[in-house]
Amino acid sequence: MTSAPRPGWHGIPPSADRYVPPLQFAPPDRPATEPEKAPALWVELEYPDGRKQTVKGFAMAWTPDAVYAQ
Repeated sequence: MTSAPRPGWHGIPPSADRYVPPLQFAPPDRPATEPEKAPALWVELEYPDGRKQTVKGFAMAWTPDAVYAQ
């Protein structure tokens, strides 16, 4: 019997010279919608070096101007 994959980080973390900290934004000035169950979504990421990547994620909260995705 094999066990189900564990959630969380898998693999080797990026080295210090390749780590890109997440962007930090000021808290929204309007109330955010926080659903009981986070809907799935596709996130378009653009890195400081110009690279772009589309990844699957979950919408944890949102306002008319921004989405907090995991």
